[in-house]
Amino acid sequence: MNYTKHYKEKRVKSLQTIIDCLDNAPPNEITTNKHIKGQNEDQVLYLNGTELDALKLIKKYNLTIDRYGGYFYRRYRALPQTTLNTCCVGPDTQYGQTLYKLNINGQYVNIMKNTKTNYESQYTSLLADTLTPNDEFVILDIETTGLNPVGDDIIQICIYENEDNYILRYLPLEKNKHNNAYKFNHIDDDLLKQQSPLTQDDIDKAIAKMDLENKTVVIWTGSNNFDRVFIESYFYQHKLKGLEKIKFYNGRDLLNLDELKYHNFSSKSKNSIAKLYRIDTTHSHDALEDCRIQYQIIQNLLLKNYEPILNSRLYYNNVINEIKEFFLNNNTNSTAEELYNTLCKELTIKNGEVLEDYDKNPRTRGSEWIDIHHIDETVLDNIATRTNQAKKNKNYAELEMLSPFNKKERLVYSTKVEHFLLHCLISAITNIPSGGPHWLFGDLLKMEIGIFEETSWEHNIQENKNENFYSIINFDSLMNIYSTILNIQELSPCIVERFYKLDTYVYNKEKYDNIIKKIQIST
Repeated sequence: MNYTKHYKEKRVKSLQTIIDCLDNAPPNEITTNKHIKGQNEDQVLYLNGTELDALKLIKKYNLTIDRYGGYFYRRYRALPQTTLNTCCVGPDTQYGQTLYKLNINGQYVNIMKNTKTNYESQYTSLLADTLTPNDEFVILDIETTGLNPVGDDIIQICIYENEDNYILRYLPLEKNKHNNAYKFNHIDDDLLKQQSPLTQDDIDKAIAKMDLENKTVVIWTGSNNFDRVFIESYFYQHKLKGLEKIKFYNGRDLLNLDELKYHNFSSKSKNSIAKLYRIDTTHSHDALEDCRIQYQIIQNLLLKNYEPILNSRLYYNNVINEIKEFFLNNNTNSTAEELYNTLCKELTIKNGEVLEDYDKNPRTRGSEWIDIHHIDETVLDNIATRTNQAKKNKNYAELEMLSPFNKKERLVYSTKVEHFLLHCLISAITNIPSGGPHWLFGDLLKMEIGIFEETSWEHNIQENKNENFYSIINFDSLMNIYSTILNIQELSPCIVERFYKLDTYVYNKEKYDNIIKKIQIST
């Protein structure tokens, strides 16, 4: 099949237009490759819509959901259609965030879900504009098998008012054979096999018990209204009623109020905000526990208890200043270890948690110039390199040995500057020469002497380095710290050639020479 073929797009304004086109189209001839060849083979009907539009077409025309996994996604953008009478879901960078591709009796249909567009009229429930301390509210949270309500199941739901009044319910697998998100929510397939779907009687009793007609249902979600959309989809698929009595509010919006909106807290995850308030998140990814966490956050925000989160930046600033003082005064190893542990803790709060073990390929954040750091590199060097090499060589004995060091709880996200400081502290703790500080100083040096061209994504990082990286600690301070490390491992041509690797770049040679000269004078 020619996946690079260009198909004509016919933009339509409503779902009904698609249905009319489909129902009035002449029959087509089915070819041996199970795709349709007919008068519409070069045309795609294209609608800006929602998950509910896709679900209505799936139900009306009895479509199945294609599950090709990662391989399908790699060729997704080049394939405007899926196989006969199926629907598949994937990313679409040209038009929006999520794209549903359907093949309905040979007619190709694309439905694009763009979170920036308002489709509020499509939903049965309402969205509340505000939440005040005088409003009565409950917290709602769900656990699912994946991220898309068309192909994934809700498997746990909790509605929480307080410890004396909540509803917790597990739901069965209906679209999936297994809980694909087990590594996050740890909900076992065997438990789900014992459950039954929600009935209209269940919904009526829940609305009455929690008084949902008179209270706001608070969820914590991004702009995609994740929980609400899953609930809407579940109600539609199970022919349930009652959402017209429910009013949702996104608790994250409380972080956009005047006192907080300039601090960009709304971009942080629920767990990150909880940690700023020093709320325990050990048992998160359970609907009841997440409701409890959200309840504490919402109560703090409604009461305008902003000091803990506003001061959280001060904790981070203080530890960076203490690190500067440490290297200036050349303090003891025990002080270095205390600073190292404190910085790791603050980075988990500042940059968010790593959600998967290192040997399970956790999310990388290279475009932010953020690395994953192994906390236990104070006792074992080059854990990342050893792990990657063991995976490449299928050295399972080595991977098993490294497994305790690769646990997500032993990882932190760190910017290049923070990663450099961590490795400098490791050198101060162990007094053992290591390549870590040199590799990372080499990255900072490259940014400082301007190697990144305008066509590269790193160029934006380079242009905004003072705001993003040097707002707390400037490059001169980093050079002074690096000079201290060079007392352990002398700056030599070997370091320049092996760690900096500048021979392939065009850069400001004069600026580079001045930096090296300053470092050598300091040592």
